[in-house]
Amino acid sequence: MVMKKIRSKINQENALILIANLFFIIFVISSNQTVFFADSNQYWEFGKDIISADGFNLTGYDASLRSYLFPLFLGLVNFLADILHINPIYTIQVAQGFLFILVLVKFLPKFYLKLFVQNGSKKILQNINSIQIAVILLLFFVFWRGYLLFPLSDFPSALLFLASLYYLIDIEKEEKKKRIKNIILSGVCLGAAAIIRPIYEYAGYLIFIYIFYLKFFKKLEITISGFIMGFIIPLLPQLYINYKLYDKFNPFSNSDQLLIFQLKIGLQIQKFQAFFGAAQIYINPAYKYIDASTIVDIPSYIKFTFNNFAFSTLTYLKKLFNVFDMNSSEPYIMNAGIKSFLFLSALNFTVLFLAICQLLKSRLNNARKFFIFLIILPVLLSCTGAVELRFSLTFTILLYSIFAFGVTANYKNFLNYKMFAIFVLFILSTTALSYSTIITCQTPIFLNTASTRVYYDNKNYELADYTRDIYYGKFPAKNGSAYKFIIQTGRSISSQEFYINITSQPTDKYTNNTFEMKMSAFKTQYEAVIQPNSPFTEKPAQFRIVNRSLKPIEIKSVAVYEMVVE
Repeated sequence: MVMKKIRSKINQENALILIANLFFIIFVISSNQTVFFADSNQYWEFGKDIISADGFNLTGYDASLRSYLFPLFLGLVNFLADILHINPIYTIQVAQGFLFILVLVKFLPKFYLKLFVQNGSKKILQNINSIQIAVILLLFFVFWRGYLLFPLSDFPSALLFLASLYYLIDIEKEEKKKRIKNIILSGVCLGAAAIIRPIYEYAGYLIFIYIFYLKFFKKLEITISGFIMGFIIPLLPQLYINYKLYDKFNPFSNSDQLLIFQLKIGLQIQKFQAFFGAAQIYINPAYKYIDASTIVDIPSYIKFTFNNFAFSTLTYLKKLFNVFDMNSSEPYIMNAGIKSFLFLSALNFTVLFLAICQLLKSRLNNARKFFIFLIILPVLLSCTGAVELRFSLTFTILLYSIFAFGVTANYKNFLNYKMFAIFVLFILSTTALSYSTIITCQTPIFLNTASTRVYYDNKNYELADYTRDIYYGKFPAKNGSAYKFIIQTGRSISSQEFYINITSQPTDKYTNNTFEMKMSAFKTQYEAVIQPNSPFTEKPAQFRIVNRSLKPIEIKSVAVYEMVVE
């Protein structure tokens, strides 16, 4: 009877994995995301430098700020794709999706039960069902699907970190042989997480204290040695790279340089979500600058925050909210559609609210509370830098699992007027804060910027079917300036049906400064910020809007704003 339940459970899990992967493959193909940006592109190119047709070269890439482990994985995927003659971009996207789905189905339920249920791994059949696992898959597809289209380090590092904690939970209750094996595995996973994202290094210090706290180990030195040995293993190649390339005996890349950089921009940037134009101009919600040029090391950072205590405190409180304000399922945002953003944000905060309520009701001992704190710690530390939604992953994964496995099983506890009133107040507050972030989404990175309208045309234009030279316009151009385009169309159009081409001189050839807008589907107003790649040789500059659809598009108006530095 027990074996029959186990086989049924395994079959249901395998069916979920298969269905989820089929949906994700369809999503990958329909998204047609074949270009990587910023960090994701850097990781991807580094992977090609490590493993290529010329062979394997661990020191063949710029390791000044990036460690080897994640680019090594990407290089291996790219190399195998070339051997098999398949598209490497689609290959890494599908591979990331498959691995993450596998983790959600096979690992996360066990992790949840081990953390919240005593001897939970023995009760998995009674406590987690396939519907609850389907809920966790649905949550991540709704909120995070776009992130898996880009090779970013946050997902693998977060999952490795959680795996490290998994091997530590209840380790004192295990047999000696299994205890030693798990302590080594915990060290390996933590070392791998820290080498991919150094933020996890700091959790390691607290884990050392935790191990010392477990006084019932007869041979504490063996346990510590096993954890250190496991932790060091993933760091050894980076130690070799740093010594070979930079003559530094440092296993964490140039983490000091990265730390100071993050602390400095952390006081300047509220939230970081990227907009990519010709010159990769970034749009930062709730963006605010302060002169942080005096920050060059840790002492100067401490001095700066104390001298600007009120500003620094408010900045970090805002960022603690922003790091959980999931308003887009994509890491690189081109256009901020307020209604869709607010809906996704409210939906996300609904899930987080119920999960946090369930977490607060959980009766956890001090050891479990310690592990919860370890999961939250990387998120808190990330708030000292330029926050991105992906930095909240460790705690978000925990909260989503609590919602899927805990809230769904205890939903009746939330069906009362008091809870509903608190929920309404919470959602109204978070929506207001989210709105204040979104309304500044179209502000590019310039110190103290203001938009000045320099061109406007309210004539109607009918764009023919799939032609190229369709709508022409000119505007007073300045070298080094950026320009914001606002386009009103007569009908809502689907994604990428037209794009803007801007040239430095009047010509039908668009070899200079081509900028292709990435737009949300079915809108009538589109916005883009453009900074041309090359200087304007003639003024005014020319732009044109090109129709890529098979239907006519009516352009009602075009407004161009110069981003002027005050």
